[in-house]
Amino acid sequence: MLLEAGYTWSLQSITLADTPLAKELTVGQIKITGDEFLVLRNATNTNLQLNNYWLQYFNDFDLARTSSASSSQLPAVWLQPGQEIMLAVGTAAACGPVWVSKLPFSFKDSAGMLQILNLSQTGGIIGYKPEDQVSWSSKAADAVDIKGVSGSTAAQIYYKTETGWASAATPPGCTAATTSTSSLTDTPAALSQSSNSPPSILLSQSDEGSSGSSIPAAVAGLMAPLLSEILPNPGSPKTDANDEYIELYNPNDRAFDLSGFKLQTGSGGTYSYTFPDGQFSLQPYELKAFYSSITNLSLANSGSEVKFLSPAGDVLSASDAYADAQDDYAWILADGLWQWSSAPTPDARNIVTSSSQSVLGSSDSTRPPATSSGQTYSPLVITELLPNPKSPQTDAENEFIEIYNPNKTAVNLAGYILVTGSQDNHKYTIKEGSLGPGVYKVFYSSTTHLTLSNSEGRAQILAPSGSQIDATADYTKAPEGQSWIYANSKWQWTTAPTPGKANIFTAPAVGSSTTGNRSNATNNSPASSANSAAKSNGLHPMILAGIGGAVLLYALYEYRNDVANLIYRLRRNRSVRRTAGQAAQTAGGNGATL
Repeated sequence: MLLEAGYTWSLQSITLADTPLAKELTVGQIKITGDEFLVLRNATNTNLQLNNYWLQYFNDFDLARTSSASSSQLPAVWLQPGQEIMLAVGTAAACGPVWVSKLPFSFKDSAGMLQILNLSQTGGIIGYKPEDQVSWSSKAADAVDIKGVSGSTAAQIYYKTETGWASAATPPGCTAATTSTSSLTDTPAALSQSSNSPPSILLSQSDEGSSGSSIPAAVAGLMAPLLSEILPNPGSPKTDANDEYIELYNPNDRAFDLSGFKLQTGSGGTYSYTFPDGQFSLQPYELKAFYSSITNLSLANSGSEVKFLSPAGDVLSASDAYADAQDDYAWILADGLWQWSSAPTPDARNIVTSSSQSVLGSSDSTRPPATSSGQTYSPLVITELLPNPKSPQTDAENEFIEIYNPNKTAVNLAGYILVTGSQDNHKYTIKEGSLGPGVYKVFYSSTTHLTLSNSEGRAQILAPSGSQIDATADYTKAPEGQSWIYANSKWQWTTAPTPGKANIFTAPAVGSSTTGNRSNATNNSPASSANSAAKSNGLHPMILAGIGGAVLLYALYEYRNDVANLIYRLRRNRSVRRTAGQAAQTAGGNGATL
């Protein structure tokens, strides 16, 4: 779907002379040959969340001749104004980029085009806004941004100037720290920043010329740890001097050495703590609390904020400012918001309590995991998916997700979130509407613009708080025209899609059926049609009679004591009645004699 949108815009951009839009994320540098890389820059005066943007790559600058296209979402990190990110295929020396990440595809030397798309959602409609692009060709006569790529040396780096594109062996604002070059990368083995390089937080190089310690080589290229929880006002008998804490989260799959990094508290950075060399390290995805008894940092009850700094003093992560900390309430990052929680969880996943109060949105969506302490939203159930509609239906229009309301009252759908993708990377927030009790509702791709992959995937529904309400089992290789349904207590394919109605299980051809258990522990999904279930089972009447007899025998065994007591009472009553009758006869006989 994204490919189609980008491709359509690209074709239009060749023929339409529209007024250029203001660019938020721009291409600053690109290397096509040798060790390829791309540098993107935040051209605004505000922070940018990169995972709102996608890269679109075509293997020819002329889209009428292109034979393939690829797209990839950018990493979930924030860029400050003027900062940059480098995406590299190999191990290109970096100078200036705030982040270093993997380039998801390699470039064709002879010709190609790269575009940046900004995904935005308004009123349930997702738009694809073009941000920037760069094109190249081996022929100098072609109307491209970069001229004659194949004729240049493998070491050439192209960079954007105020008047156009230029090339050099090293990026602008950088100098080679050594004259040797890497035989694998065709770039200088090391680069250092000059005074006119863009502002940056460099995790992959040492901070030469700064007063701070150099960044450890062990964390080269890693994302900086995040602040995840703060306890400014511990409840009695805990004390401020010993039990206040600041919790960090490592979002990487590698350990992060904290040597030389800093924690800073106070609205003006009044207090600071530097992690000693070799003493503290965060394991992959670890949450770790650092107590005031170790850091001697003070967290004011009346209001403050916390920052995590690089050895050079650059801000890598920061909390929102808080005010009026209540006893034993933690200031946590959860569901993309900094908020108060009445359940502090040092060294563990954050808990969003019903008394949590959300305030300003956080500037960090790459956030630590969190859970909810209780169900505050009505449960809804996903009952059917159609990932691969049969022609003439199309993926863009007719893929659907069906949800069901198992509650006895109607549910306001506003704020609930549908999520798809094997990596849960596609989301749609329901803006409005209500779902009555026992009612199904279908969300088509023509409205949600959600993608259900034909090869593999799943779907989730999240509460407005971001906590999971329900999820399907994972599917693989979606057959054309078959829907993935929850029926007969399991997920399975059916050849009879029923959007907006109770599921009907009709077995696919032999060898094509795939089943899976519901991933959500709670099973409150509506049952499939009884007629279709009986039809699909096809049980013989004698089998049914045998099952009924077994049930009767089991019931007799289960209630054998009650049955024995009943028989005993019946026998006793019969004996009593017999004795009473005999007495009456005797009395009658005596009266006759008198």
